[in-house]
Amino acid sequence: MIEHIHMKKKITKNKSGENHFFSHKNMRKIIVIGGSNVDVITKSDHTFRLHDSNPGTHDISFGGVARNIAVDLKVLGHDVTLLTVMPEDVFGKRMTDEALHMGIHVIGPSVEVSPMYVSIQNDDGDLIGAIASMESMTYLNARVIERHQALILSHDMIICDTNVSEEVLNTMSQLGHQHKFIELVSIEKAKKVKPFMKHFNVIKGNEREIEALFGSSDHTHVQKMIEKQRVIMTCGEKGVYEFGIRPSYFLGEIVKPVNTSGAGDAFFAGYIDGMIHDIDPLERGYDIAKRALLNHGSTIKGAYK
Repeated sequence: MIEHIHMKKKITKNKSGENHFFSHKNMRKIIVIGGSNVDVITKSDHTFRLHDSNPGTHDISFGGVARNIAVDLKVLGHDVTLLTVMPEDVFGKRMTDEALHMGIHVIGPSVEVSPMYVSIQNDDGDLIGAIASMESMTYLNARVIERHQALILSHDMIICDTNVSEEVLNTMSQLGHQHKFIELVSIEKAKKVKPFMKHFNVIKGNEREIEALFGSSDHTHVQKMIEKQRVIMTCGEKGVYEFGIRPSYFLGEIVKPVNTSGAGDAFFAGYIDGMIHDIDPLERGYDIAKRALLNHGSTIKGAYK
């Protein structure tokens, strides 16, 4: 349960410039590939009671892991393309129009029905459970990736989530690009990455997702299983760990969240922004996650640059 997140005190500082992960500092052209969906977020007025009707409130917005990351990166001032499905229903058209209005380039196959994510939160904003209806995501297949391969490779950074199929992950793993990132999303979806994980330069997940992918979340075990990659493991109130060439750990101040939806996506966007600008990526990730935690929606707010 992520009721409070501590991430301020730094142990083992990690500057992105120290291991020369990027060939230059001003890489800003980013493509994000994966899920976009309608978010229906419900919140109980009191402590949630299972097997009963609970009074509460709801909010309808647009989310999805890839879309959240794309929006957050756009707010942070980057040139962002989102490769996802483009639904033809009312919600889907509004979702696409909103992203275009932000200045995000949106491409992908047309689908009839919007993917949808319905979550239930306790009165403290913590997630109790959710259902993701993502059947439409099957239309974002390997043929789509192959058709847009030249465009994908023209970007400085490629970010993918695991809402895509194993077929797509396989195709992505074969792309000759030196900056490929992946967000694990969930325990079950993390398992899909196992055959391809050495082909992604940066892997991000929470403690249970990392355990599902690597067989254990033990720090020594994870560190031994990677070579020149970076693996980021968020652990809620226990802080965040980075494994790789320069292992790092970040712990900080207590934050009482308005809601936890989208905080992990915001962390990843902030981490990437930190790498680009050659500042501590874990600290930058925390700062951006904090903005999401204190916001009612699933992304950070701000002027689109």
